[in-house]
Amino acid sequence: MIETAAQRAMLLDLGCTTGQGYLFARPLPPDAFCDQFLQSD
Repeated sequence: MIETAAQRAMLLDLGCTTGQGYLFARPLPPDAFCDQFLQSD
C-alpha cells in the first residue's frame, strides 16, 4: 500500500511502475468503483 509520496518515489526508483493505496484513492464500495473506473463509452 502506497500512502506517501516518499513511498511512491522509492518504489519508482526500484523500478516499480504500478501501485495502489491511499496516495491515489480511498477505498470505495463496489458500485462506486464500477461507476468511477469501469465506465464504458
